[in-house]
Amino acid sequence: MSIPIERFPVIGLLRHLYSLGELSFSQFDLAQACCEVRNRLAHGYIENLTLPVVHNFDNLVRELLAEWKVKFAISQLSSENLVAFCAWFAEFDAADWDKRQKLRQNLINQRLLLALGNEKLKKELNVNDEQLINVECDVSQLSSEDLAAFRAWFTEFYPVAWDKQIEKDVAQQETLSSITDIPTLEPLTNLDSWTQSLIGVIQLREENPTENYVDYLEEKYG
Repeated sequence: MSIPIERFPVIGLLRHLYSLGELSFSQFDLAQACCEVRNRLAHGYIENLTLPVVHNFDNLVRELLAEWKVKFAISQLSSENLVAFCAWFAEFDAADWDKRQKLRQNLINQRLLLALGNEKLKKELNVNDEQLINVECDVSQLSSEDLAAFRAWFTEFYPVAWDKQIEKDVAQQETLSSITDIPTLEPLTNLDSWTQSLIGVIQLREENPTENYVDYLEEKYG
C-alpha cells in the first residue's frame, strides 16, 4: 500500500501508520513521545535532548526499517518462492526454541555460503535462491514481539498476494492463448512466385548452409 507521507503532518502520519497496523501500540506510543520532545526542543521549552530519548528513537527507527524491509522483500517474492516461504514459516513458527535455533543457524550458514560465492558448495548444499534465503534468515531473527506482529501481518498478506498472483497468471495465460491462436503462414499458395522461391531458398540454406542459392534466384528471376 502506498502511503502519501507528504500530505501528513508528523503526528497525523503516526496515527495513519498505526491505523494501518504498521505501528504497534508500543511503537506508536514511543514515536509520539519522541515527537513531543522534539516539538518542545524546537519551540525552546527545553535546551537539550536527553540521551535516553535519542537512544529510544534510534532503536525505534532501526526496528521499523528492519520490519518494513522484510515485508517489502516478501512482497517481491515470486509465487513459487512465496509458497516455499509460507511452508518454511509454518515450520519455524510451530517449532520449539531448540529447533528454531537450528533452523536459524542453517539459514545463517547458507547466507554465508552465498556471500562466499562458492558455486561447488552451493550446489552440494542446494543453496540456490539468495532472495528467499535472505528473507527467511531475516524473519528467523525477529524478536518474539516482532515475530507476533509479523505473523499477524503475513496471515492477512498471504491470501491477498496469492489471489493477485492467480489473477496475474490467468491474464498471462489469456495473453499467451491470444498469441498462439493467431493464424500462421501455412497457406503459402496465395504468395507470389518470387516470395515462394525465396522461402524455398531459405529452407534449403538451412539444410545445406554451404551451397550458394543466390545464383539460382538471379537466373530464374533476373
